[in-house]
Amino acid sequence: MLVKAIDQNDRLQLFNHTIHRWLCRNAETILVKTIRYTIADLLKQSIEMENFKQIDFKVIFLVRDPRAVMSSRYRMTWCQNTENCTNSEMMCDRMRMNIEMFRQLTVDNERSIWLNRIVILRHEDLIMDMLNISRRLLKFLEMQPLDQRMIEWIREHTSMDDILGNPHSTYRDIKSLANQWIAELNADELAEIETNCMGVMEQLGYRPSKEWFDSDEQSDSESSVSHDYPLSRFSLSRA
Repeated sequence: MLVKAIDQNDRLQLFNHTIHRWLCRNAETILVKTIRYTIADLLKQSIEMENFKQIDFKVIFLVRDPRAVMSSRYRMTWCQNTENCTNSEMMCDRMRMNIEMFRQLTVDNERSIWLNRIVILRHEDLIMDMLNISRRLLKFLEMQPLDQRMIEWIREHTSMDDILGNPHSTYRDIKSLANQWIAELNADELAEIETNCMGVMEQLGYRPSKEWFDSDEQSDSESSVSHDYPLSRFSLSRA
């Protein structure tokens, strides 16, 4: 089904609530990306909804190396002018809270309804094995398998950067993304982030720079991540 959300003046209606409402009511699958919504918020909502167990939903807990996140934030003008946006301690406190809630829903409750409904997806795993992780993602979500059209779209959008340099574009040269923060962070910034975020990094399998930064491993795009970490059994890369 193709829907053209364009008004009489050929302007794209990205924020037209009427169109969004109609699409959602008629869609077999609805995908929602949230940024400020925490796992604690999700748990609270599940308790308040009487029919929550009957709702067909799944959750992708997307995480990224805190060093890469902060490096990106440092370069964003809007973030520099936003209170606490470049505060790594506050960011990792929030990540730590999400990890603790994730453990409560899974590790600490083997009979939880969440076990087959929530997985961890590390940004680094996705960009290092885009097609295979995409296949696993679609299988977990019980959606249509990856077809040739989708493969071509992924390859086109992950092989080059946006020509206009738009930071919010879907075009990215993923080969340069994994450890881009290495060249962008100075020593003081790196030390501060790792001090504030070491606990989070350990839980999610992000190796401290002192373990590999000055070694031959630095040329390896996987050098900053470990595949054996506390929550790895809930990772989509292990599916």
